[in-house]
Amino acid sequence: MKFTVNNLISINCRHITALALIALVGCATPEASSHNTAEQIQSAASLANAIQFHTNALPAEAAPAPDHLPLSVALESALRQSPELQIALSRVRAAQADARQSRLWPNPVLDIVLRVPEGGGRTMIETGLAAKLTQLLQRPRRISAADARLRAASASAVTAALEMMYQTQQTYFDAVAARQEVALLAQRAARLNELLKITEVRLEVGEGTQLDVVSLQAELATANLDLREANRRIQTAQFALAHLLGQPRGRTDWKLATPLYTQVALRGERGAIAHGLRVRPEIQAERWQLAALEDAQALARLTWLEGAAAGLDTCRQIAK
Repeated sequence: MKFTVNNLISINCRHITALALIALVGCATPEASSHNTAEQIQSAASLANAIQFHTNALPAEAAPAPDHLPLSVALESALRQSPELQIALSRVRAAQADARQSRLWPNPVLDIVLRVPEGGGRTMIETGLAAKLTQLLQRPRRISAADARLRAASASAVTAALEMMYQTQQTYFDAVAARQEVALLAQRAARLNELLKITEVRLEVGEGTQLDVVSLQAELATANLDLREANRRIQTAQFALAHLLGQPRGRTDWKLATPLYTQVALRGERGAIAHGLRVRPEIQAERWQLAALEDAQALARLTWLEGAAAGLDTCRQIAK
């Protein structure tokens, strides 16, 4: 018997309505509220504008840094040019997609069976709509596990931002300290050179000794070596800072306007440890990973239901 649209019309309207409602419910549930990782990073770094994920590759050379380079500008430039941070943000995007996917109901399977009696009689049409029982029962845990992985990815992205900020701050102050050291060593070499000239004049007039001249010459040679080594360190620090700013071939003669920190406010050891355990993103990431593992363990307990399905069936006889 050929199955046509006219045969379908004869099916009870109540069953059609029920099947349609189940199909609509099986599409999706409201999307999960994703953690705004960009705003968390913006707050942690005190940025004016949030750092967004870029679908395209970062430029090989960023815009040149200003002549006056305070630490805040260096931190923002380093964060916006950080490939590690972009990788972490891409993982957050992937976790968000998984969280949305976990909220989708399993696709229902529609079965239509026609039974034609061999000896004649009415044709029977059986319609069934079913979904995998395992996926239905696992859905709450899947949502919980996906949300935990999303929170872990978000905390890991904030951790990557903090690590980049720490590296930039350390490199920035290395360059500041190296410049100050070079200035002090240059003054020392200049003073020793003046003393050497005075000692040589005293030796010529018979008021000094050759030993004094040789000693000052040795000290001056040592000071020049120290100055050369300090210049090498300052070049290394400035090149490292330029690399973090996304300008590996750019200039390095900025005016580093933020001075070295000489005093840092510290709280009590016990309070600092307790505060760190509460707010440090890397610790939060591990906690959410453990929560996701607990959900995965709970999901594994339902694997014995693999292959089972739940749904409804309807049967209708079609008159000849």
